[in-house]
Amino acid sequence: MNKRTYYLTWGVGLGAAALALFLAWRGEGGWGALAVIPVGTVVVGYGGRWGLAAGLFALGVGVAAGLSGPELLLLALALFLAGVAGAALRARFRSLVRRERRLKRSLALFNRALDEVVKKTEKEEVLKALPELLGGYMGAEAAVLAPGEKPPASDAGALSFPLKARERTVGVLWLTRPGGFDPLEEETLGRFAEAVSDHLTLIAEHTESRLVAELTRAVASADDLAEAARKALALLADFFQAGGAGLWRWQEGRFYPIAFHGRRLPAEERFYREGIPPGRGWLWRVYLGRRPIFVEDVAKEPAGDALFYHQGVRSLALHPVLGEHRGRAVLVLRSAEPRLWSEDERRLLAVVARVLGLMLRPYELKERLSTLLSLEHALPETSEDAFYREVLKAAVRLVPGAEAGSLLVRGEAGFSYRAAVGYDLKGLSTIHYSEEDLAGWCGPSWASGKPRLRSREGGELARLSLKSAPREVIDRAGRLSEIQQNLCVPIVYKGEVLAVLNLDAFSDPRAFDGESTEVAEAFAVQVAAMVHEAAHRRFLERAALTDPLTGLLNRRAFDQQLYAEFSRAERMGYPLALAVMDLTRFKEINDRFGHAAGDRALLRVAEALSGVLRGTDLLFRWGGDEFAVILPFTDREGALAAARRYAEAVRSVCLGGVCLGANVGVAVYPGDALDESELLKTADRRMYQAKSEGRVLQAD
Repeated sequence: MNKRTYYLTWGVGLGAAALALFLAWRGEGGWGALAVIPVGTVVVGYGGRWGLAAGLFALGVGVAAGLSGPELLLLALALFLAGVAGAALRARFRSLVRRERRLKRSLALFNRALDEVVKKTEKEEVLKALPELLGGYMGAEAAVLAPGEKPPASDAGALSFPLKARERTVGVLWLTRPGGFDPLEEETLGRFAEAVSDHLTLIAEHTESRLVAELTRAVASADDLAEAARKALALLADFFQAGGAGLWRWQEGRFYPIAFHGRRLPAEERFYREGIPPGRGWLWRVYLGRRPIFVEDVAKEPAGDALFYHQGVRSLALHPVLGEHRGRAVLVLRSAEPRLWSEDERRLLAVVARVLGLMLRPYELKERLSTLLSLEHALPETSEDAFYREVLKAAVRLVPGAEAGSLLVRGEAGFSYRAAVGYDLKGLSTIHYSEEDLAGWCGPSWASGKPRLRSREGGELARLSLKSAPREVIDRAGRLSEIQQNLCVPIVYKGEVLAVLNLDAFSDPRAFDGESTEVAEAFAVQVAAMVHEAAHRRFLERAALTDPLTGLLNRRAFDQQLYAEFSRAERMGYPLALAVMDLTRFKEINDRFGHAAGDRALLRVAEALSGVLRGTDLLFRWGGDEFAVILPFTDREGALAAARRYAEAVRSVCLGGVCLGANVGVAVYPGDALDESELLKTADRRMYQAKSEGRVLQAD
C-alpha cells in the first residue's frame, strides 16, 4: 500500500469516527453505521486488538447514547463484521506489500545479475556464470543444461527457459526452489532469459565480425595467393584451436595444396608434389558433394582417408571454400585429439569459408593475369609450337574444372592439332577438321567466340564428327570414351576463328560451370591477339624461309635445319645423310627459250622431287639451279638409293625437247664428317666432282 492510499484510508476513517461521535452526541440515528468505518480502518491499520478496543469504545458510546438492547446487539454485529472484513483486508494488504517488496528485490537482483552477465565477452563464460549468479541472488538451485539434456530430478517447483543465440538454442536455464516461484517471478525470469539470449546473440555477432575483420586484414596484406592462404590458415588454426590447417585446390584433375599451417604430415609432403587424384578420400567427397564433412574421431570412421589415417590426426573439419561460384578449394582443419565440432563452430566455418572464397578471388584473377603477361612476354622468343603448348597448359591450369585439353589451329588444310595436354599429340596430329566440322561441334555462336559445353550425360560427346579420323584413332589418341564433359572455346580475332581450344574433364560430368565459361571466354579473348601474332610470325618466317618460285624451303632454311638435324643425330646417335644436286642442261633451256621457260623448268623439277620425297626427308632449293635434300635416319646405302630416285625424277622433266639431268653429291654422318659444315663441304665437293666427271652420282 503506497502512502497516498494509506493517508486517504485513515482520513476517511477519522472523518467517519468524528461524524459518528457528533451524531451520537446530538442523539441522531444512523451514527452506528458510520462507526463501522473507523473500527474497520483500525483493524486494517493496527490489527485485531486495536480494532477490538475501538469496537468496545463504539459500544460504550452506544450505551451512553441510550441505545436499546436490540440496537446494541445490531451495532455489535455490525462492528464484528467490520472487524472480520478489516482483518481480511489487512491480510491481503500485507500479502501485497510483501509481494511488492519481493518483486523489487528480485528485479534488483536480476539487474545485478544482468550487469554481471553483460561483462562477459564469451558464450562459455556467460553460461558458466549464470548458475552461481541466480543461485546466489534467489536462493534457488540453478543450472544451465545443454540442448536436449534431461534436467535433474527435483520435488520442488522447477522452471526452465531456453537460452538462444541467433534464434538457435545454445542452452537451457533450469531453476528450482522449495515453494516454487511466483507467477510474476516466473515472468521476470523469462524476461531475464530473453535478455541473456540477446547478449549471447551480440557475442556471436561480435565474434564473427572480429574473425572476419582479422581475416580480411590478414589476406589483404598478402602479395600473392599462397601468402594470403598461409596468413588465413594461421589465423583460423589459432581461432579454432586446430593443430594444423591446409587449403587444397582442385586443379588440372588433382588436388594440390595452396598452403599449409602447422606440422605438415608425411603424406602431405608427397601429395604436395604429386597431388591427390580424384575419386578417393574426404577431399573428393567435399568437392563433389559441395558440403562440409566434420569428423569427430578419425579412428572410428569405417572408411579412413589415406591422407589423414594413421598420420596422427584424430579430428577433422573439411569445408568447401565458396565464393561467387562453385567451390573448387577445400579448407581443412585438423586436430591430434578427438573433438566435437559444435554448431557454432560449424556455422562460423561456413561464414568464414564463404568470406575466404570471396577474398581469395582477386588473387586468382591476379594469378591469371600474371600467366597471360608471361605468355605475352615470352612470345617473341618462343617457337610457334612451344607457344601453343604453353597457351594450352595455361588454359588447363586456369580454367576451373579442366583436367586435359587440346588446341586446334587454322592452317592451309583446315584445323589441325598443334598442342595437347593429357592426350597423344602424335596420334592427334593425323586428324584434320574443316571449318564446317568445328562450327557444328562448337555451336552456332562459335564465330563470336562463345564457349559451348557438351556433356556425356546428354549424349552430346557421341556426336563428334568422324569424317577426318576413324573412331579407334579418336578413342586411342583423344580418349573420347573417357571424357565426361567438354568445353569448346573458339579463339577469334577480328571476326575470324584462328584456333579452337578444347578443355575436357574426365572425373566429373558437371566439372564446368558459369565460372568456367567466363574464365575460358576471357582467356580466349586475351590470347587471341597472341595467337594471331604467332600465326603472322609463322607466315613471315615461312616467307623468309621459302623460295617464292618453287615454294620449297630456301638456303636460309637449309642452314637452320641442317644444324638442328645434325645436332639431333649427334645427340641421339642415328645416321644423317645429305644430298646436293646441280641440274644439267638447265642453261640450254634458259638460252633457247628464255628465263620464263627456265622458271617453269625449276617449278616442274620441284614438283617432281616432291613427288618422290620420303616422309622424313627435307627438300630445299639450295641455289639458282641447285637443290638439296636432308635425309634423317639414313645410312650410306639408303642415301644412295634415295639419290638415284631423285636423279631419275629430274630426268623426267623435259621442256621444248630438252630433258634435264642432275649431278648429285652425297655425304653421310658419321662416316664422312664430324660436324654439319664438314658434311656440307663433302657433299658439295662430291657434287662438283660428279659434274666434272660427267657422272650422275658421287658418294665417295
